Amino acid sequence: MGSAGRPSASATNWFRRVDGRPEICQLVAYNLIDIVVKGSWIGPGRLHLVPHVNAPVADLPVKKLTIAHHFVADLTLPYGRVIYDYNREA
Repeated sequence: MGSAGRPSASATNWFRRVDGRPEICQLVAYNLIDIVVKGSWIGPGRLHLVPHVNAPVADLPVKKLTIAHHFVADLTLPYGRVIYDYNREA
């Protein structure tokens, strides 16, 4: 969470880009830009993890959800930066 109880949406985010073809398997980073927070609140929440073969996070046990920070914002998702290409020769 950012300062003054605001979510830190501008922090660097990561995802693994895989489209089913062996040619594309990359670790990509991006930073959200042009963020205008319309509303932000803390309240009850629920976590829903979807099983996926390339990211088995849903298999991890969730013991207790203590807090949820919700926000509504206008933002821009720019092109990502390839941090690591798994198919490139070392």
